[in-house]
Amino acid sequence: QSCNDWELICVDDGSSDSGLKIVKEYAAEDNRIKLFIQENAGVSAARNAGIDVARGRYIMFLDADDFFDADALSLIRNALEQTDADMLTMRLREVHKEVHFNSTESHRQVQISPDKQLRLLTPYTTDKVYKSSHIRKLSLRFNELITISEDFHFWMSFAIQSNKLFHLDNVLYNHRLTPGSLSGRYIGRWQTCPLDELKTNLGFFNELADLCDGIHSIERRRLFRKELLRRGVDFHVRYGLKTIHLKGKRR
Repeated sequence: QSCNDWELICVDDGSSDSGLKIVKEYAAEDNRIKLFIQENAGVSAARNAGIDVARGRYIMFLDADDFFDADALSLIRNALEQTDADMLTMRLREVHKEVHFNSTESHRQVQISPDKQLRLLTPYTTDKVYKSSHIRKLSLRFNELITISEDFHFWMSFAIQSNKLFHLDNVLYNHRLTPGSLSGRYIGRWQTCPLDELKTNLGFFNELADLCDGIHSIERRRLFRKELLRRGVDFHVRYGLKTIHLKGKRR
């Protein structure tokens, strides 16, 4: 990164490859890298563990197989200094497994706008930046009881209860399309997800709808309710189809 003022928290969630050894080597050479080891408990538990020990003013999440552009932190930092945003979103690009990190800086201009295009935002947590004090104020954590849409539930809950949302119109996050990855198995996870978990997920949509009542601005309240309805209907359709499939019925 062209910006050197960062803290990297690596949470080893019971890994079985050489990742732990590699991170230990880097952490021994750079005190900005912090390693925490836990038994396998899932991505939400790992992210929560990282939130608990993070010391920075802002928090970002980086999945193990993804990467940032070399100037990402510099541009993000500039945008945050200009806006004092509670949440800053950015654009991402999807890359294939064989694409590798390119350290060439592009010296791009920061392009900032108020975030009024919720429908264009990805369901991911990783292409967004969160003010850490706001996370703690809201006592916000990833729901460890669900394995589908936990990303959306986290950032949507954060956004509904925030006032300063901005979008950085720069492609800075690279989401790697890796066969066998958790996001790559998304459709299969819908088909095998227990009904109890889906019901828990549906209940969370109701909680988000209740949070919308606390938005003072009529325009913002309509914006969030519309987006929540759009994504909630999609979830209900998937949930309904799975229920019908398990009961052996057809439409």
